[in-house]
Amino acid sequence: MNPFKSPARVVVCVSLSTLAAALASGCASAGRSTVGSQAFDPPPMSAEIARTLPAFDGTGRSLTWTEVLDLASASDVIVVGEQHDDPGAHAIELALVEDLLDRHPGSMVSMEMLERHEQADLDAYLADEIDLATFIERTGSARWSGSQRWEDSYGRLVEAAKARGGRVVAANAPRKYVRRARVEGYEALEALPEEERVLFDLPERLDEGAYRERFREIMTSMREANGNPPPSEESIENLLRSQMVWDATMAASIANALADPDLPADAKVVHAVGRFHSDFEGGTILELARLMPEARILVVSVTPDGVAPGDDDLGRADVLVFGGAR
Repeated sequence: MNPFKSPARVVVCVSLSTLAAALASGCASAGRSTVGSQAFDPPPMSAEIARTLPAFDGTGRSLTWTEVLDLASASDVIVVGEQHDDPGAHAIELALVEDLLDRHPGSMVSMEMLERHEQADLDAYLADEIDLATFIERTGSARWSGSQRWEDSYGRLVEAAKARGGRVVAANAPRKYVRRARVEGYEALEALPEEERVLFDLPERLDEGAYRERFREIMTSMREANGNPPPSEESIENLLRSQMVWDATMAASIANALADPDLPADAKVVHAVGRFHSDFEGGTILELARLMPEARILVVSVTPDGVAPGDDDLGRADVLVFGGAR
């Protein structure tokens, strides 16, 4: 049993639609978009509806929302893996933020969708020093990955935390450093001055196990779907370097936030992230385990399809939530 897992392994899953969608959700290919009115807007789902979605633990036992919330309350970090354009996932995240910050004042929200260099703008917005339009413009967050408007998706998490006096952590690495990891390698990043080094973290080593294999399989599947040959091992290595800069940076952002001595003893962190980073003990979970071996981490996986777990959900997460049943 992994030392960073809760004693009772639980899975909240919303089933995967496709492997390619899962990879995009995991941000190996996701990005911000300033797409305007031509983008499709899935209607937002309310937190009230999200609390009624089918949820299951790792044995396939159905869970009530109260049971899910109790599991989250018994954890230090709650990682919610999502597909970025899934209204159900955004609503589950919102429900967890609302309920956990009400139960545990002083808890925090951590977001893949905001990068460390944007923390000052985020803090300024939380302190009402800038308005929402200015925040969205400065962070390029009008739409994230060309999906819902900020106000209908991740913005609701920020507003829920703001209303409860909670901190919000811009957890991710700026994209220029992720790109340099792929093109130039970690040595180039390690040579940067300290004022840049604080904007990202690096893993101790690249994963050689199941995470790498999943990464290779999905990259191969995506290339073959476009009529291209499988990626070379060098290409896999380069891309995995980028992927794990995201993983290491987000994990370190969470660990640093929880290390704040001024936090209440029972403070939690709810982290929103693409599912590829967290499903099946993905890279962000591996890095959290390395940095916080004693932490209690609850992994929630949310998918827009399905109504109950299948064989391919075994080991996916601690809690599985299914949005297709709405």
